[in-house]
Amino acid sequence: MSEMYWTVETVSAVDAEVAALLVALRARLLRLLEAVENVGLEALRTPHAKQIEG
Repeated sequence: MSEMYWTVETVSAVDAEVAALLVALRARLLRLLEAVENVGLEALRTPHAKQIEG
């Protein structure tokens, strides 16, 4: 099975909102985005992601 690598991109409006977040919240968001890039969205579990069935 081949690994799938993810890239997270945002638009400038999102960048501005992220920059306006409190430092701790911004750091938490950036760690979550790094996790998506490193392991993929499917590997994340609750509370960060929830698989939808049906």
